[in-house]
Amino acid sequence: MKQYGHTIKAFFSGALITTLLTVPLFSHAEQRIVDINAIKQKQVLDIVDVYELAAHNDADFLAAQWKKQAGSQESAIAKAKFLPKINFTANTTLSDTNSDFELGSFLSLAEIEERQHYNTNGYTFSLTQPLLNAKNLLHWPEAKIKEKRSELQYTIAHAQLIGKVGEIFVGKIVADENFTVAKAQLNAINEHLEQAKLSFKLGSVTITDTHEAQAAYDVAYSHFLAAQTALKNADHHLMILTGQNNTKLLRIRSKLPLDLEAFQLPELEELREVATQANPQLNLTRISHALAQINLKLAQAKHLPTLDLVASLGASNANSSAFGSGTDVDFYNIGLQVNVPVYSGGAVHNTAKKKRYQLEVEKQKLTQAERNVELELFEAYHNVELVKTQLAALHQAVESTRSSLESTKLGFEVGERTGLDVLNVQNNYFSSLRDRTNAQYQYILVVLALNVTLGIISEENIYELGDLLVTYSEI
Repeated sequence: MKQYGHTIKAFFSGALITTLLTVPLFSHAEQRIVDINAIKQKQVLDIVDVYELAAHNDADFLAAQWKKQAGSQESAIAKAKFLPKINFTANTTLSDTNSDFELGSFLSLAEIEERQHYNTNGYTFSLTQPLLNAKNLLHWPEAKIKEKRSELQYTIAHAQLIGKVGEIFVGKIVADENFTVAKAQLNAINEHLEQAKLSFKLGSVTITDTHEAQAAYDVAYSHFLAAQTALKNADHHLMILTGQNNTKLLRIRSKLPLDLEAFQLPELEELREVATQANPQLNLTRISHALAQINLKLAQAKHLPTLDLVASLGASNANSSAFGSGTDVDFYNIGLQVNVPVYSGGAVHNTAKKKRYQLEVEKQKLTQAERNVELELFEAYHNVELVKTQLAALHQAVESTRSSLESTKLGFEVGERTGLDVLNVQNNYFSSLRDRTNAQYQYILVVLALNVTLGIISEENIYELGDLLVTYSEI
């Protein structure tokens, strides 16, 4: 038995399994009491309201919650393998026999017929207590890792919900902003078109000016229709997410500062260390690798003997039998039962080989997952820097186009600039306002995306973002 002891000890080696059992892979946010009915009564929803409605309505997230509950039973199931199994059986049998006997010598024969009707019944309690079973010992760490997997899958689903809320919330506001700008541009161009038609009738401009104005109006109208359709789609996405038809959202109305502490990035190397430890997809791949290790050890454990304590007690009673006499028996027994696998046609050996190959597959997946996290972090980090730089440029563009519009209008009043000049500059101003608004929300999204990659996203981010939007927004 000494050699088996060394084998069992070897099953529990492996830093990855130990790490997964001892290091927390995620954190839980503080539970809040939310009045969903009160949120539904609001006229204007902020991002926190949208998140709370989504958390109570999104089917994928609700399914993840139930899946987490199901996974929490793994330890109890594994623990049961160490406990005794007790069974009770009872039986009752009604028998009816008909026997024919021939008696006599070669001179005379006599035939006797005997009919019996009797009942047999009994019961048995049986107990099996595992004493030595390597597979049971391995099922315990397997269960703990599976529980962490279900919790991590819930964490991933939660992060995906937060990302979905951010995208749909921002998508709705951006669509609304684009529609507003497209409508304003269409109205301005229409006004210019009417002036061009009137001027042509008065003979102050040529037909070319009218055609140019008409062409500008047609293009603006196509943009207006596209923006209108995008807004309808955004409204529908929001309705599916929240289950509500309330389409009024709190929007950023003022200039979003670029020096907000929450949006300042540390060095990329520091973030790389965080992502390596906390990225949920990477940790999920680590769990799959650890489970593949255990599956290999479970397959190898089928070579090992098992030792069980077995006991039973019961009674049986028969008021008669085919032999004409009744019985009344009470019994009990206790002992040890050893099961030594000898040969199974090579199934155990080949199953272990299969599990070893699958372990190599998971090892390569883990390597690729580490590389993917490195790439995602690099892209997410530089996306934040890019959008921040673009936003700074768009802040300046708004001021520049505003000044240009004012000077162009003044030039038009004194006859130095044409109406088309005013229209073009006005379109540039509207476009810069739209682009800055879009960039401000894009800035928020890329920061959220970076937190997702790092694995530190939580509902606290939504509440902090909600406070930020309230600070820099107007209803």
